[in-house]
Amino acid sequence: MILVGGLLTATAVTAGVWYYLTPKYSRVGYQPIQPVSFSHAVHVDQLGVDCRYCHNGVRESRCIQTSRPVRPA
Repeated sequence: MILVGGLLTATAVTAGVWYYLTPKYSRVGYQPIQPVSFSHAVHVDQLGVDCRYCHNGVRESRCIQTSRPVRPA
């Protein structure tokens, strides 16, 4: 019985460590290669575009979500 408890504890600890060492938590500052050269400084700082225009759920989510590209009419 003690062996089974130890095995379950070891499994839970391993799963927890494995989960928190995934890229979701360990890639702080990760920036993927952008297919189009884009500057947030121009759009947000100079033009005053709100983040929610391009990033869906920016206030509710921990992950950045982008919508489909917005094409000018």
